[in-house]
Amino acid sequence: MSGDSNPLTGETKVYFVQAPTGYNSLEWYFDYGGTTGTSVNGWEILNGQGTTSITAKVGNPGLTYVVCKAFNNCSNSIQYIPVAVRSLTDPCGFFKINTKNPIKETDNLIGKIVPPPIDPCDDLNAKLINKKESKKIQVFDLFGRVIFSDEFIGDNFDFKLEKLTTGTYLLNITLQDGKTQHETIIVK
Repeated sequence: MSGDSNPLTGETKVYFVQAPTGYNSLEWYFDYGGTTGTSVNGWEILNGQGTTSITAKVGNPGLTYVVCKAFNNCSNSIQYIPVAVRSLTDPCGFFKINTKNPIKETDNLIGKIVPPPIDPCDDLNAKLINKKESKKIQVFDLFGRVIFSDEFIGDNFDFKLEKLTTGTYLLNITLQDGKTQHETIIVK
């Protein structure tokens, strides 16, 4: 799926999907913290429902998933893009991410972390459960070099993305008991 992953609230944006072969029906919707629909948290589908692209009015600031479900006679397939909506009054503000990814419907070992697609003016910011355990955060480049490493106790973590150049990075979070979660960070 493609489209703007870091728009400003109120903008009109187009999102595209390449429908899987053999699928005969497409349904677009939004997912904001587990609430789904074609009009959620200020998001609205303006046109294109049932096609491979939609035009949408961007909703309120925060993390929302733009989702396209493809159907055929035997099964369905879901494609989505996480969209971190920026505020008009604070376009480079922080996003507190404290919700599970409602699309994956998995419980990970550590907490709920869903880094949004990242604009260089943003900071990686996550809210974790397991508040009293210490955590080790590491950011690696694709060559395996450690770009950043730190330990913290608490439930919030902030990392200044201005330290990273455009590219793909790996985020590892390890708890005291050795449980680890891996995420991918893509910096535009």
